[in-house]
Amino acid sequence: MQGSRGLLVALGLCLGSAQVLFGGLLEETIKKWKEYEEECQRSMGLDPALDTEVYCRRTFDDYACWPDALPGATVQVPCPPYLPWRDQVNTGHAYRKCTENGTWLPYFGNNSFAWRDVSECEEGMAAMQEEVAQLVYFQSMQIVYTVGYSLSLVSLAGAAAIFVYFRRLWDLRHRIHLHLFVSFMLRAVSVLVKDAVLKHQYQTALDPTHAWLEGHHTKVSMACRSTQVFLHYCSGCSYCWLLVEGLYLHALLSASALARNSCLKYYCLFGWGSPVIVVTLWVCGKFFLDNDGCWSENVHMGVWWIIRAPIVAIVVVNFIIFLKVLFHLVCNYRHQQLRFSDSKCRLAKSTLTLLPLLGVHEILFVFMADELTSGTARTVQLFFLLILNSFQGCLLSVLYCFAANEVQRELKISWRKLRRKRPGVEEGSPSLSVVTFLGASEFSRMDPVLTPVAQNKLTNDDTHLELMSNHDPQASPAAERTGD
Repeated sequence: MQGSRGLLVALGLCLGSAQVLFGGLLEETIKKWKEYEEECQRSMGLDPALDTEVYCRRTFDDYACWPDALPGATVQVPCPPYLPWRDQVNTGHAYRKCTENGTWLPYFGNNSFAWRDVSECEEGMAAMQEEVAQLVYFQSMQIVYTVGYSLSLVSLAGAAAIFVYFRRLWDLRHRIHLHLFVSFMLRAVSVLVKDAVLKHQYQTALDPTHAWLEGHHTKVSMACRSTQVFLHYCSGCSYCWLLVEGLYLHALLSASALARNSCLKYYCLFGWGSPVIVVTLWVCGKFFLDNDGCWSENVHMGVWWIIRAPIVAIVVVNFIIFLKVLFHLVCNYRHQQLRFSDSKCRLAKSTLTLLPLLGVHEILFVFMADELTSGTARTVQLFFLLILNSFQGCLLSVLYCFAANEVQRELKISWRKLRRKRPGVEEGSPSLSVVTFLGASEFSRMDPVLTPVAQNKLTNDDTHLELMSNHDPQASPAAERTGD
């Protein structure tokens, strides 16, 4: 096999690390090639043979479908419809020559391959260079977001371990943070697993030693589709727990019953259960209405909006909560009669620390549907969403765990206990450690929205700020002890 196989191998090699963004292109090309081959086989079986003994026989050479030809004739057929750039060469043709002895003209004397001219079906050099540059760009982008998800996974795992280990951090606020961290860990794992599965799938399909398309659809349904379902579920869970964080902040501001410990089970039911319903409906829609390939292409947009609509709703609701929180902060700072510079600085810190917690950055592109964007707008959208989403988990773990005063306090207590157990170490001896660095960093003096334990000078008018970040109103007294 040569023509089409070579084309798809080259396409697969160009895709390389960008299979997440362009895997659908290769998948669609393979699908159209298979349909073209089946149509060619049907036509060759139905068309009558030429009424002569010497002629070139009809054939399919994995690139184009060639009819019977008289000796000495030059045969032309339209450029194959499966080519990704078919619209650019819709008036072009591929050519073959039939020799006088009734055989197809060989390629430079090699009887194993027949000569053909496909120059009219080739993509323009300028367009090809542009696509190669775009593929290199997306390949670099994938490397960046893979690093981002990997860092997020490691940092979130450490933050989750801290929340589980220290019992004094088991109040409602930190438990919600823990569930959010776990959901982002699963999201990172699902993205990395999907990349690995897609890379293996297309490399296997394009392996010259691999039977052409043998078992391809089975592998798609068993592996690639499973990763798609897993990815959509994990992504849905992360968005649901972002909404839970927003609802909890709103409950603290309004002194709602949703700020009680007893509500955690309802939060868990919503955060982990509601994505099951959405993904199940999406799977049913895909199976009955859009059951092609790896389920990565959104042909039937109604099915895609089963997944997209809840995400849009969550982003919008969290953005409204974000604005309401900022309004309360502005009112509080004015009531405290702070200087404009102090108020401005504290508001900026609060805003920056709330952005990753509520996923507010996505409001910029939430109404820019994938099917409505292209060119530069699509490139900018992918850049910001892929990069920011991949590092969002790392920011959450730093801001809401490693840089939080409650966590630093617990780490310092554990460090002092550990030092007392070590023989030959004096209590007051100086040492450098991560805890020492964090305790002396700017994070320990952040705005009370995140680290109110360090802000002991809050007035009674700052009750809503204390509720937002200091402790759960229903937390037990034991959770507030700061001693050894």
